Amino acid sequence: MKLNYGAFIIALYGGFVVLMAVLVYKCTNMKVDVIKKDYYAEELAYQQQIEKQDRTHNLTQQPTWNVAGDNVTIQFPKMESTEPVKGTAEFYCPSDDTKDKTFPITVNSENVYTVAKSTLKAGRYKMKLNWTVGSTAYYNEGFVRIDS
Repeated sequence: MKLNYGAFIIALYGGFVVLMAVLVYKCTNMKVDVIKKDYYAEELAYQQQIEKQDRTHNLTQQPTWNVAGDNVTIQFPKMESTEPVKGTAEFYCPSDDTKDKTFPITVNSENVYTVAKSTLKAGRYKMKLNWTVGSTAYYNEGFVRIDS
């Protein structure tokens, strides 16, 4: 059987329609994770975040963290204030929002906060430290890798 140009054009058009239908089906069933559900409200308050980061960068000593053994250890700088460090440590996993965790910061007498690695699943996290000493707020972030 010999195909003429009309049949060839119809077959080509039909293939294109099927390809587009498959593409639309795959795109509508793809999981899309947004970083935050209320991202617009957070964007409006971002100037406060910038001020917290500036205060943190102006400190003589920056917070440091170490992943060793069974713990993630965060060392906060010694401050002149006698008030304790309070705040939150958020572990944000960009690849999977089900791994995200937020912990309240409670430091010991050496200004060290410890998170057990068993509370986090294996993966790469962006650690966001949002902390206060007295009435002064600070913010710092960095990356942490938790191995299984």
